[in-house]
Amino acid sequence: MKKLRFRILYLFVSLLSFGSFAKNEPVPSDNNDNIDNSIIIERIDNEDIEVSIPSIVFPFSDVDVKLRFKNPQHTRLLFNKNKITFIINGEEKPLNFINGEVSFKKKFDKDQALAIFAEGFSYNHEITVISLWTILSPIIVVLGLIVFLMWRKTK
Repeated sequence: MKKLRFRILYLFVSLLSFGSFAKNEPVPSDNNDNIDNSIIIERIDNEDIEVSIPSIVFPFSDVDVKLRFKNPQHTRLLFNKNKITFIINGEEKPLNFINGEVSFKKKFDKDQALAIFAEGFSYNHEITVISLWTILSPIIVVLGLIVFLMWRKTK
């Protein structure tokens, strides 16, 4: 009789454990209410954006850096209403794209590198900054040589 009670108790406990896990309902996610599952929002990669910087950069003027999406109908642009936040040289900067293009001003006086990051996109470029002395030195030397030759010829 003791063995029969033990077997019935064992059978009851084992059925109870299987029965309690057999009917788990999935918990609905709170985020899925507003997302249209027919549109897949792509991440921004290096192949999606072109960066253009002028070849000559002076320390006393601002440089116009341009970013252009190769596909102006990129799903990330459409999802964010043409406003994407980039990290430019360590500081976050929201940029508003118009027809897949945007430009911003950057001054290169101390740091001579441009680093742009967003999601899967990364851009690092060393900028060659031409100082004012590099431009004025040859002009001063040529003018000095002309003045010296004129002074010598009059003597």
